[in-house]
Amino acid sequence: EEMNELSEIAKALDLNDPDVSMIATIAAINSALADGQVSEAERILIHHAASPLGFSDEQFKAIDSALEDGVIDDNERKMLMEIIGGLQNE
Repeated sequence: EEMNELSEIAKALDLNDPDVSMIATIAAINSALADGQVSEAERILIHHAASPLGFSDEQFKAIDSALEDGVIDDNERKMLMEIIGGLQNE
C-alpha cells in the first residue's frame, strides 16, 4: 500500500526512480528511528541505501548485524543518521 502511495506521489512530483528510492529509503530509516523497531522491509531498504555510500564489507556486516534483531540502540541510531546524511548529500 505504501509503495502505491509513493508511486502516485512520485508521478505527481515528476520524480524519477532514483529519487523515489532515496525518498523511500529515508522514510524507512526515519520510520525505524521513530519507533525504535526495524521491519524486514525497512531493513532491506536500509541495506540497499548503504550500498552506494562506500561502506566497507565490515561496515556492511555491522549494519546488517545491528539491524537483524529489529531493535535500534544508540550506536545504531547514529549509524542510520549517517546513512541519511550520505543519501541527502548525493
